[in-house]
Amino acid sequence: MKVSVMFVLVLFVTSSLWAQNDSISKQKMEEFVVSGEPVPIQIFAIQPIQKMDKEQIKRITTYQLSDVIKHFAGTIVKDYGGIGGMKTVSVRGLGSQHTGVLYNGIALSDCQTGQIDIGKLSLDFIETITLSNGPNRLLLATAREHSFGAVLNLTSENPVFQPNERNKFHALFSLGSFGLINTTLKFNHRVNPLRFKNWNVITSLQSNYTRLNGNYPFTLYFGGNQDSTSKEYRINSDVQSVLTEGSILWSHKKRSELFRVHLFYYHSEKGLPGAVLFYNNVADQRLWDANLFIQTRYTRFFTKKWGYSNAFKFNHSYIRYLDPSYLNETGRLDNRYRQNESYISNNISYLGDLFDFALAHDLFYNDLRSNIAQFSFPSRLSSLTAFSGELHYKWLKMNFNLLHTLVFNQTKTGSAAPNNNKISPTVGFSIKPCAHKQFYVRAFFKNIFRLPTFNDLYYREIGNINLKPENTYQYSVGTTYFVNDKKDKWRFSYTLDGYFNIIYDKIVAIPSRNLFVWSMINYGIVHTYGADLTIQTAYTINQKIQMAFMASYSFQKAIDKTTPGSKTYDNQLPYTPVHSGSYTISLLTFWFDLNYSAIISGDRYVTGQNIPQNLLSGYIDHSISIGRAFLLPHSKNTTKPKIGIRMECLNVTNSQYQIVRNYPMPGTSYNVKIQFHF
Repeated sequence: MKVSVMFVLVLFVTSSLWAQNDSISKQKMEEFVVSGEPVPIQIFAIQPIQKMDKEQIKRITTYQLSDVIKHFAGTIVKDYGGIGGMKTVSVRGLGSQHTGVLYNGIALSDCQTGQIDIGKLSLDFIETITLSNGPNRLLLATAREHSFGAVLNLTSENPVFQPNERNKFHALFSLGSFGLINTTLKFNHRVNPLRFKNWNVITSLQSNYTRLNGNYPFTLYFGGNQDSTSKEYRINSDVQSVLTEGSILWSHKKRSELFRVHLFYYHSEKGLPGAVLFYNNVADQRLWDANLFIQTRYTRFFTKKWGYSNAFKFNHSYIRYLDPSYLNETGRLDNRYRQNESYISNNISYLGDLFDFALAHDLFYNDLRSNIAQFSFPSRLSSLTAFSGELHYKWLKMNFNLLHTLVFNQTKTGSAAPNNNKISPTVGFSIKPCAHKQFYVRAFFKNIFRLPTFNDLYYREIGNINLKPENTYQYSVGTTYFVNDKKDKWRFSYTLDGYFNIIYDKIVAIPSRNLFVWSMINYGIVHTYGADLTIQTAYTINQKIQMAFMASYSFQKAIDKTTPGSKTYDNQLPYTPVHSGSYTISLLTFWFDLNYSAIISGDRYVTGQNIPQNLLSGYIDHSISIGRAFLLPHSKNTTKPKIGIRMECLNVTNSQYQIVRNYPMPGTSYNVKIQFHF
């Protein structure tokens, strides 16, 4: 019922506006040409940046957003089994709570666990995906962006209209293995200029429905790889979700002024398949997840040098966890959580000929409620102030940031955690040694910390209100290079960055009385060092054929340095492969496009003790796709209705592997997509 009401409200707001003509000039583009900057931002940026646009995303054979992020160097995506499982991302061994996930420039939040489940976001709505480390963007950024060790920024699609277009409609229908049904509908509308004489106004409405039974087969090993096996099926893996988004975008026709309102609603019900243990594949837990937020963003340049930005967001989320077989006096566990966040951000930026400066201040309030007996009902008021500057002179760019964090904790029952007050510095630079070559040397240092989450502090017998924040020191140095011929017939680029991170007071959970009662403690020191390599190249054979290749490789050692002589000292952290990577090869033609991609992971350990019993074998996941887009009959203009058909095969070799122990991933699966553009 809530889904239906929200859908109607968004539709009413959108349909109440009128149409108008577009003033943007018409541009003809070849079907296979990859659009992008003349020199990609990954090359000249101070911070290590990895970016994929819509065209590059389409080349990766994937069901969901998390599969794309696995192709970024230095990332570890914990995938708890298929589409229905939770997906979290960590970068350079920092942990998922250190990775900020931004949607259209404003952070997604979860004060309860600190982990953002990227599995709930639809890949069909996203235009670009950007992952950055170290110094964050300076111009009109929120202070919160500077508070993360790494930032994953997701940007939704902005429709481009032809001069006489008023409406755009897009529909996507997918059918796949394991009962997958996916439907996406998008509608964009240009508002009549007679109603808004000085503004261009675009309204958008898009909705996605996904259903999956998820009961895929897998091979259960009763011992090592040479031991006996049995053929099993994943159970309780069903998913049903609805995602609806609506937005209104105002852009001034004569001055640099932009205002956007974005409404987001997500609701899902899913089974939790749980861990597969020997002779036990029973699971009957259920999870309901709902998330509603509204956010606004206003930016304006009053002069060529002075700009202002304001962001506001209200976020509400609801989670219900049901375990009908829980062993307590009632014979079931039915936990419900509600969390709210109110958030406001202001930024003033100055762009000079030699120096740029920005001052940003964010204020946000979080609270968490639950039906659990003796719950603490915690709340947190946070103030972030970031002062940033950048020097840019010919071959040199230097960037600095000072972030001040002030946090007040409260609870309705019991004792509250201590307040926090800290200043975190960041500094970075980029040098271009040769004026005639796109070759850069860059480096940065960043000190950042993460606060304990509400679960860390207050969750029943697990919580520990005396936990200290995790304190992280990041060091990075690297080189980038870009080259292409004068006619842009071919291009090649690479980025290579080495890094060293030190984490103090790392927050971990250890068992106390039994495996159901745990304790949260600060766990000493962790050293992480490694290197990330990315390569992208494209070659245009003729006007109808192009070849493209992109690849990434990561070397990462994340070592426990807490207690010399202990069983885990100098051991690799759990679920952190030393070697990992990916690559994609694409043949783009006027008639069809053919893509082959692979994700590679080395061996990992499931605990901090690196012994053979804890070893989780590496894997390679191969996927291929073929697709074609063509005009509907009797259409001779590229702006006319088009239809696209794509067939995908994931995990072609039917590799039986696990990203998290006892959570088997699907084997070979198929997917057929049909798209309509009107």
